[in-house]
Amino acid sequence: MNNLKHLLALFCLTLFSQILFAQVYSEDFSGQDGKGVVGSSGSVAVFDTTGMDWTVDVSSSDLSASTDYFKVNTVSSNEIFEARDTDGEVVWKSPSVDISSSGLVDLSIDLSEVGTMEAGDYIKVYYILNGGSEVLFLSLIHI
Repeated sequence: MNNLKHLLALFCLTLFSQILFAQVYSEDFSGQDGKGVVGSSGSVAVFDTTGMDWTVDVSSSDLSASTDYFKVNTVSSNEIFEARDTDGEVVWKSPSVDISSSGLVDLSIDLSEVGTMEAGDYIKVYYILNGGSEVLFLSLIHI
């Protein structure tokens, strides 16, 4: 009977926590294949973020070939945001999300790698709270 009380308490706690937390922003890139930036040999990179609520900044990169990109690609029937041969820093930014009435906030991100990162490659994830400075959330660096 004692175990039943613990199980019931755990169930109630889990149910209560799911009621309290609501998702305020999510991006899975569904329906966005090709959105982002593609390099162009001898020309300016081609931007297409029309209709997206997110933005990209590739001003510190060198997308000099048509095979260089920072965009949404379909891989194994899943649309993912992918970077290839950017030769510099590229930035994906979500829209500003008002969490002032959200209480506790849980921040998560799904990242994966195909192949291996080159020396000096990195992925850094930041958040900005109340218009303040960037706060590092995650850093993956290949040395």
